[in-house]
Amino acid sequence: MKRTILLLLLCVFYSILRYRFFGDTASAQIPVFLLNKALALASTLFLFLAALSYRKENQDDLRHWGNASLHTASLHVLLSLAVFSKTYYPKLFDGGSMSLSGEIMILSGSLAAFSFYFLRKASENTSLQRFPPLLASLFLAIHTLSLGLKGWMPPQDWHGFLPPISLWGFVFSLLASLLFCPWIRRGR
Repeated sequence: MKRTILLLLLCVFYSILRYRFFGDTASAQIPVFLLNKALALASTLFLFLAALSYRKENQDDLRHWGNASLHTASLHVLLSLAVFSKTYYPKLFDGGSMSLSGEIMILSGSLAAFSFYFLRKASENTSLQRFPPLLASLFLAIHTLSLGLKGWMPPQDWHGFLPPISLWGFVFSLLASLLFCPWIRRGR
């Protein structure tokens, strides 16, 4: 539990440092907007740690990090719904409707959330255990890619030379996908 809280606090610190201290996000947006970014980062980080635990066949850590990822993802979804607008996410809109990247972001995020729902069911059936987290990881990779791709390059434009949270989320999700992939041989 201490590890989880420490990592979550580091994600909150990173979010505030990158977007408030080095960026131009207002202090008034720390309680929801920046916390939401930290929860998104923590969720993908915890999913990656669950995938590492899966590879190491450590069921206790797999359960712990999987639950931590599920809970932070759930909070992220709720906070995202609260602030989803053209004001907060102008890149996701094209005129009066969502852009293609906005539509893909919503669809892949929804499918990732749906996959997370089945993580609990999968823990009861070992033959299905790897597929819900694999799908969640892949959908999260698509979600973060569609959300942040335009802002990832060039690195000299990064606030404080710190990579965007969506890029970290993409990397963690992609690595988790590889670790959960049944076609990649498990190492001991």
